[in-house]
Amino acid sequence: MLGDYTRWDDLYRKGWLFPFSHGEYTSRFFEQYKHIALVYPSSIFEKKKQLFDEMKSTLEQYNVVVEMVDRKHIADCADKVEKILFVDEDEFRGTLGLYRNFARKQFDGRMCETYCQFANSIVDTIASVTLQNIQKSGVQVLAFGFDENDEGWLKWLYEEIDTKYRIAGVKKENILLPQWKQAFLEEVYDEIYEEQSMPFPLSLHMRVGMRVLDDCENSLFHLEQGERVTTGQPQKYEHCIHIYGPCIVLGPLVEDRHTIASFLQERVNRAGMSYKVINHGMPGFDMQAVDKITTTSFRKGDIVIIDRHRLKLRDVEDINIVDILSTKSVPAQWFTDQVRHCNYKVNELITDELFNKVLAVQQKCDEKDEFVETRNDFVLQHYIKRYFGENDVFMDKTVGAIVMNCNPFTYGHRYLIEEACKIVDLLIIFVVEENKSLFHFAERFAMVREGTSDLEKVMVVPSGEYILSNETFPEYFVKKSDEDLIENIEADVKLFAERISPALNISYRFVGEEPEDGVTNEYNMAMKRILPSYGIEVIEIPRKKQGTNVISASSVRRCLETGDIERLKELVPESTREILCSVND
Repeated sequence: MLGDYTRWDDLYRKGWLFPFSHGEYTSRFFEQYKHIALVYPSSIFEKKKQLFDEMKSTLEQYNVVVEMVDRKHIADCADKVEKILFVDEDEFRGTLGLYRNFARKQFDGRMCETYCQFANSIVDTIASVTLQNIQKSGVQVLAFGFDENDEGWLKWLYEEIDTKYRIAGVKKENILLPQWKQAFLEEVYDEIYEEQSMPFPLSLHMRVGMRVLDDCENSLFHLEQGERVTTGQPQKYEHCIHIYGPCIVLGPLVEDRHTIASFLQERVNRAGMSYKVINHGMPGFDMQAVDKITTTSFRKGDIVIIDRHRLKLRDVEDINIVDILSTKSVPAQWFTDQVRHCNYKVNELITDELFNKVLAVQQKCDEKDEFVETRNDFVLQHYIKRYFGENDVFMDKTVGAIVMNCNPFTYGHRYLIEEACKIVDLLIIFVVEENKSLFHFAERFAMVREGTSDLEKVMVVPSGEYILSNETFPEYFVKKSDEDLIENIEADVKLFAERISPALNISYRFVGEEPEDGVTNEYNMAMKRILPSYGIEVIEIPRKKQGTNVISASSVRRCLETGDIERLKELVPESTREILCSVND
């Protein structure tokens, strides 16, 4: 009856919104709000309560006065606050039922919103500032979008599209029915297309806190390393043209050679320009566009082209594609359900305009070959600064690291920490933050903090989303080998080596011997293989024994199951026992 509430888009997107909510540029957005009301969510869903608390914490961080109200008092607070925020769309719809006239009237003026609607404006701010910084650094930025023109072409197009779907008697969505294919494909229509389902199939996975496209290969459509293949890319080139956007850029309805990126690559090759065009398109877009931009390495002289979609960008040269399509009298059969779901001929028209702009802006490009730093680096802003503040303090120390789950914290963990402290000036213990163990993260974190409180060299922090998380290394939590095991292990280890270690000056990674757990042993072997090339020494320390047996968290859990308190005292510190007793009570 309740249904699967993992479908909530708002809860799914929470993981994207809150990291952005802690960026250095978001203060510009929150400065405009002084007093906001948060509506209590339904109490029976734990995720909603968690989201509510995170919303409150984020707003208060930026000195917004937060008034917490239940549904009965929403109308009473309307005159006192600037915004009324709901946890998700379901909560908002429930309020529409109670206060239909009030809520609908206020929603038209955007006083009542879900947090996702509200936070999308944060992303607008970040995107705009990021692109401004890139431009100041010598990278030229072009934007394009689809806005109604004076002729009302966009309205005409959607009326034609609605009629097409109504006649076919099907739901309006991005599909290409067999009877529409020939008119949509025109000259390229052949047997291959006739047999191919369109749009081409897409699937995604989470990697290091970002949505990434799965690799795909068929006769017409290829994805490699999360990017759509661009045909004609040169082996040698001086600069890159990076194109970001939703479906119009990705091109799920066209083959590789007919994407905007491939058409543009063909144009610049023909003009003798030394550019490599890269297609960074993603379905959906908005927040993941900012992710992609902030994790791209640019050189001075590169060009960024972005379909701004719902983003509101400032100080960026902008093209309205609707003017071009209207002038060319583009027919409605070149689209499926909306203007961004189009055929190759529309892509060609867009490319012609973009190429003319590229010719104009390349003259402004600084030819000096330097990398450009994107100022809001995802890991730096949303993990390093969050937990370590100004990290210059680590630069004059010998720093080591241990990543621990501690389910629960034992004398074995304590021994590993003590041995590591003999080698380094500062030891950072990253406690795995995912709640996929017997003990909750808060309990495990408390055990480590209490169990090492007497060690001056030790600093205990959460691992966050970037170290041994369900997104970087999901096999760790199910202890199961699969076809992605090695790839995920290496991605997690390289992320640590490339993004975490340099920021914290980490030169040692300590691990305990792992004779039993195959997945953890594979992880240790990958660290020994990869980390030394980054200047990080991996030191494996033999497990501490109690009698003839090694001390392990699993042996502690067995004691808890059997109630063997005397044996428990031999395996865990008193601080752990106190927390275990509290949890048990």
